[in-house]
Amino acid sequence: MAGEPILIVDDNLANLKLARLLLEHEGYNVRTAADAEAALEILKTFQPQLILMDIQLPGMDGLELTRRLKSNSTTRQVTILAFYRLCDEERRRESRGGGVRWFYR
Repeated sequence: MAGEPILIVDDNLANLKLARLLLEHEGYNVRTAADAEAALEILKTFQPQLILMDIQLPGMDGLELTRRLKSNSTTRQVTILAFYRLCDEERRRESRGGGVRWFYR
């Protein structure tokens, strides 16, 4: 699916750069955001097929951003793949109800 738009949301700049470079090398159209507020700005003009979302973001966390995106008719259908370092089972259950798919790192 080369050329498909992907948004990566992560506050770790090294992770952002690595993921962007790897995906762009495969031909994907990639945008990055270091926090939820920047992601919301990008989403005003960019319509990704996939969002790679860090759950533990500064300010608004990735779960709240996901809830907002899933409640919005223009972003509801976007696939969101969540990743995190440490997260308890209760938080994972909570996010599954919000439409998050999980990736453990």
